[in-house]
Amino acid sequence: MKGKTQKVPAVLLLAFKRPNVTRRVLNEIRKARPKKLFFAVDGAREGNKDDEKKTKEVRELISEVDWPCKVKTLFRNKNLGTKWGIIEAINWFFSHVNQGIILEDDCIPNQSFFRFCQEMLEKYHDDDRVMHIAGSNPHRGWKRDKDYSYYFSNYTLSWGWATWKRAWEKFDPDVKTYPEIKRKGYLKDIYPRISERVVVQKGFDAVCFKGFDVWDHQWLLTPAINSALSIIPNENLIQNMGTHSEGTHTTSTFDKELSLKTSELKFPLKHPPFMIRDDVSDRRYVRWMFMKRIRNQLIRTLRLSKFFQSKE
Repeated sequence: MKGKTQKVPAVLLLAFKRPNVTRRVLNEIRKARPKKLFFAVDGAREGNKDDEKKTKEVRELISEVDWPCKVKTLFRNKNLGTKWGIIEAINWFFSHVNQGIILEDDCIPNQSFFRFCQEMLEKYHDDDRVMHIAGSNPHRGWKRDKDYSYYFSNYTLSWGWATWKRAWEKFDPDVKTYPEIKRKGYLKDIYPRISERVVVQKGFDAVCFKGFDVWDHQWLLTPAINSALSIIPNENLIQNMGTHSEGTHTTSTFDKELSLKTSELKFPLKHPPFMIRDDVSDRRYVRWMFMKRIRNQLIRTLRLSKFFQSKE
């Protein structure tokens, strides 16, 4: 499979101040050779000289685009942060295209990711039952059903993903419907197991009631409240390098364990002849997330306990 023979969708590359990993992502994009590349770089934080230096280095990477490609840039003068910086960039992207791939600067795809997204975007283009195409697979080689190339999920794994303008138009950054959904118990209809609700409700509460500066929790809720599904490939196609250093929200031991190696997906794809949420795979993912969070909370508690004991 050679990237230059693919009909690769438009790609949005979201970056900030990590030139080294951004270059690695750009190198993989170069191999795929999309005809349209959108490059959005958030601004430096006020008074931060290191930010100013590194964001300048990141912006200069655009000169390394050396294949036939229409390039558009969105270089911010001010820092919008991990919520609005990403949301506004995706809004900008979909003001120009109807579908496409979205990669953050620390999400390194393998080459089968681009072809997978291309085929999924085309196959489900007019199917409102699907709103998200993931590049990540968290199962470390485990597969419930080896007969097919992907499964349908309630979870929008967003370390390298693709979607349509029709889906993004339903996105609400303020999740205005969430308080009513929670108050009336509809969250139990979406996530019937308590382990699920412990994991997702914490994120939704943080965004809605505490102003947590993220976008992905809101996006997770978007398909859920529109009776839509995500597509998860049966191989992991993205390695997240932000868990190793300089990640804004991915710095714990737990998060580092999420940085999985990639495997190439085999083509032609094998499509399931039905559209049913794979509850077994989702349950396994949630159980792993839930238990990891509990474990890391215990580790942090023990460390704090030892710290205070040492001060006595």
